[in-house]
Amino acid sequence: MLDRVPDDDIRDALLLGDDAAFALGTLLVDTGRAPAGARLLRLAWETSPEPFRRAALNALVSLDAIPVDSDEYAALAREAIARYPDDLSALLLLSEHYYRTQRHADVLLLTDEASDAIASLSAGSLVRQELSLQRAVSAALIADGSIADGWVGPFRALYRDFLAAPMHSRLWVFLIAQETIRAAFTADELRFFEAKQLLAEGRAREAVDRFVESARRVVAGDQALRDLVLSPAARSDLFRGGLSASRWDAAAALESLAPLLSGDAATETLEYAGRIYRVVGAHAEAVRVLSAALDQAEGSRFDQSLRWYRLSSLVRMSPANAVRQLPESVATIDTPESFSALFLDLADRLVIANDWNSLRIAYDHLESFATDDVLARIALALTAAIDAGQFALPPGTAEQLRARYLERAAGQRADVFAALVAATLLGRDGVDALALAKPQPDAGDGAPAPAAESAAEPVADAVADAVVFARTWLRYGLTDRLARELRTAAAAVPWDLRVDASALLAARGEVSRSIAALNWFAAAGGRFTAEIARMRYPRAFADAFDRALDAEQVDPWVLYALIREESLFDPLVSSSAGAIGLAQLMPSTADDIAARLRLGGYDLTNPSDSVRIGARYLAMLTTQFGTVARALAAYNAGQGNVRRWERAAPHADELLFHQLIPFPETYNHVRKVVVSAAYYGYLYGDRAPADTVRAIFALAH
Repeated sequence: MLDRVPDDDIRDALLLGDDAAFALGTLLVDTGRAPAGARLLRLAWETSPEPFRRAALNALVSLDAIPVDSDEYAALAREAIARYPDDLSALLLLSEHYYRTQRHADVLLLTDEASDAIASLSAGSLVRQELSLQRAVSAALIADGSIADGWVGPFRALYRDFLAAPMHSRLWVFLIAQETIRAAFTADELRFFEAKQLLAEGRAREAVDRFVESARRVVAGDQALRDLVLSPAARSDLFRGGLSASRWDAAAALESLAPLLSGDAATETLEYAGRIYRVVGAHAEAVRVLSAALDQAEGSRFDQSLRWYRLSSLVRMSPANAVRQLPESVATIDTPESFSALFLDLADRLVIANDWNSLRIAYDHLESFATDDVLARIALALTAAIDAGQFALPPGTAEQLRARYLERAAGQRADVFAALVAATLLGRDGVDALALAKPQPDAGDGAPAPAAESAAEPVADAVADAVVFARTWLRYGLTDRLARELRTAAAAVPWDLRVDASALLAARGEVSRSIAALNWFAAAGGRFTAEIARMRYPRAFADAFDRALDAEQVDPWVLYALIREESLFDPLVSSSAGAIGLAQLMPSTADDIAARLRLGGYDLTNPSDSVRIGARYLAMLTTQFGTVARALAAYNAGQGNVRRWERAAPHADELLFHQLIPFPETYNHVRKVVVSAAYYGYLYGDRAPADTVRAIFALAH
């Protein structure tokens, strides 16, 4: 066993590289061999360069491999302080040792020396929170409740200056157990303290009750609570609790506090109130409060967020009225991309309401302003409405508008679905919409680096370190750690590392993670070569698909696309609704289909069974509803919902029917499957993307 190997032999790990001790120690810890892993991590702490040395220290501490109350832990903490004298997280290690061993005077001495540095950290810093807690509690215990010793102010500040956090739960337990310390605070203060504890524990409704009562007392003139209740942290806590519990009275309490404040604090408090009113559906109240905030803060740092939430409430209250106010709104918006989701929400509401004239007006207001994806989606909806005869327009005007809308949708790359459908309706093959890059002779993987990655902007140290760790996890094949690091580093991960990581994950059978490794690049508008696109749209579990396709008359590329979008090829995934496996089938549905197939027994986590049952279900739905598009909608939303939508729009063609789907999840599900099927058909079946679109929506050539 490695935990009995001599130290000299342990050091041989360094021959593999300066990251080897850390990587191998992490591997041992992850596989349940913590004592042996701790030895390698200690070696990494002593010999490895940064960032591995610091990561090894953090791992040793989090492992509890060294008891906090031991002399060895104290020695390690002093080593950390010596190596990182300006890093308060190193100081926290020694403070934690003193705190756990009840050396409270030493806690005070240690934190006294660093008090200015501690205060300079943000209130959200866990290091500041923990050091502040240890200092305040140590001072209170030494004073044993004596107010003369000056511990009350720092203790009270833990509630005034910090958002509700787990430390407040610990503080509340401490107060309950320490009667002499608890006696230093009034009943009103304790009520406020308890509100923090309740919110930290997720009991938002109870917390709001206490916060609202505290706010009422301050509004009534209670000066003792004023600094607590009007603090930024308290107002934010009341807002968070009100949102979580959907409490109207939380919004009213915040609105009542605003006149007691000035400047940005008053504006922020009104924004909090307006946002809660919006969430609880009181849109008229939200518009009133947010408009008042805008009147007093136009051009401030709150200007754009206030406009967003105000317009959002207008959209929810009356989409047509919101369209009438678009010219004024557009003129005051600084960043169109931050309003994209709101513009799409407006468009969706107008479509569901069959208010095509308002949608056309909205498009005209947004055409020179909104982002490409917004305009493409609205343009496609308007085209579907024109083709379905929803506008009373002269033939020439209708044709001109149709061409204008389709060219807009086909000429952008932000919304691949809209580009595909528009290209199809224009009689093009749709290949351009897939945005595949040609291989580059000087690029090892054939894909050019995305612009966002080639920009010479500095990245945060933590993100830069994450990239270093990702390369280490890739080198040693630690796929769990690799996938986590790719998420942490996000856009900073170089393209070649993403491709290599995706290839390793795919080779290990971790297909969903392999696809996720490439998804950021696509989201950023990058172009894949066909080779890399096949990694993102893989033919996973090909044998199971081949057997299912031999038995069922379904489009093979639609089936691959459906399974990809349902589960990202993770056979063990389950949804919150109870759907299981690759094809994300509900057990009741699977039982019915399995009986039709005369399967004696099946397992939805078995890829072969899941794909077989999913293929039959898709085939049945296609026969039942007549088109693949409606079958896909029924697969996601259920047959009953699709039947109800058909009754509501009996004469809608397939494209218009899709636009009229009132469930955003189902509407987007169909979009995603269409895009995936277009890629699969083109990459593996030599089929033009437009042919895939025609097949799914039953469009004539």
